[in-house]
Amino acid sequence: MRLSQVIFAAAMLASSAIATPTDTSIEAILCGTVNGNCYENGCAGDKSPGGITCTAGQWRGCPCGYGCGKNTGKCNANGCNGSGNRCTKNYRGCSCND
Repeated sequence: MRLSQVIFAAAMLASSAIATPTDTSIEAILCGTVNGNCYENGCAGDKSPGGITCTAGQWRGCPCGYGCGKNTGKCNANGCNGSGNRCTKNYRGCSCND
């Protein structure tokens, strides 16, 4: 009985280590890792000292972007000019992949 408990506990620890997200910042936990469109879901996006953020709705305080879609594109495509996984020109504020 004890051996099965040890094996079960080891398996649970291993699976929890694998399932742990890499970004544990408060922003990622509360807002998610992909920026949404500033004009959707009651966001009412506006420029702030920290970037472009939602000023209303359930995403208030979360980063947003202009023209963001459901898919995250490359930072060096479509005029995005991405830096730090965020577009700085076209699709400003939207998430991108380096």
